[in-house]
Amino acid sequence: WGGPYLLGRIHFQTREQLLDLARMLFLGGLLYLPFCAVEIRISPVFHNWFYGFHQQAFAQSLRGSLYRPTVFLSNGLVVAMWMATTAFLGWALWKARLGVRYFGLPAGLLVGAMVIVFLGMQSLGAVVLAFALWVAVSFCFATHWKLPLLGLALVPLLWAGLRTTETLPTATITEATSLVSAERAHSLNFRLQSEDRLTAHTMEHPIPGWSTRGFNRVEDESGEVGRALIADGQWLIAFGAYGLVGLLAMLFLHLVPTLVALRYAPPWRWSSEPITFVAGAFGMVFAMISLDNIFNAMASPLFMLAAAALPNVLTGSDWDPVEVEEEPSSAA
Repeated sequence: WGGPYLLGRIHFQTREQLLDLARMLFLGGLLYLPFCAVEIRISPVFHNWFYGFHQQAFAQSLRGSLYRPTVFLSNGLVVAMWMATTAFLGWALWKARLGVRYFGLPAGLLVGAMVIVFLGMQSLGAVVLAFALWVAVSFCFATHWKLPLLGLALVPLLWAGLRTTETLPTATITEATSLVSAERAHSLNFRLQSEDRLTAHTMEHPIPGWSTRGFNRVEDESGEVGRALIADGQWLIAFGAYGLVGLLAMLFLHLVPTLVALRYAPPWRWSSEPITFVAGAFGMVFAMISLDNIFNAMASPLFMLAAAALPNVLTGSDWDPVEVEEEPSSAA
């Protein structure tokens, strides 16, 4: 993570450079669009064609009569989040009328195509997160409120706090999930039980953690070290390997860009300043990534670069200093 973050701090200083970064990320999603569309229909094949092997179990890609694409990334969940975040940035650029024509086609049409392909991936978690983010940003665009966005951004921090202190027990979460789907409740219960054991194991060394080697090997009832437990969430991996220091560092790495965006590009300026809207929407992308990392661990080097670039630009001399003023009292 350090290399991309350092590059973001060094090479992004102006609002034009930030806008170029948003456009390039959107372009990255567009380049994946045809590959995803093909793999949804005929199955994940490109990685096998180019490298000679599948990067995950083929059965994990099955979605009824269709497939979840993996293209050249580690698994289908990573691809889904990549398409979700880049499509959201494309929508923000289109709404701010700062998008450009790609391949001779208008940005709005391409965003629509990306959304259709993204939905075809049948990745429920990414769809729910993307929809929640779109609703929250649209609502705050209309009302000028930023509290809903702040609330979304703080959920991962709250989750980690409640789970490490056992304030939010597994049984409560599983019972609530079973009201929606018994199958998903069973799957979630398995993951949460592993999370409980790993959290209790890490609390034996809460500050430094257990290091990256064997942090998820927990003793069974007989006192013997058993098979390594599954650690799915990025927050849990950071906590187990690096303790509270690593956990807070990881959480604030994603939280700081969002907080800076809400401070220097607040919703009450979005409708009058298009680039401010893009910056604010960009900041909320990190909230979506952090929310996804509650149950997954999928860090993109490009968004690590953006996590440094966004605060760098917003707090720099190129950003309009009037944007740090308080919202007018007449605003909602």
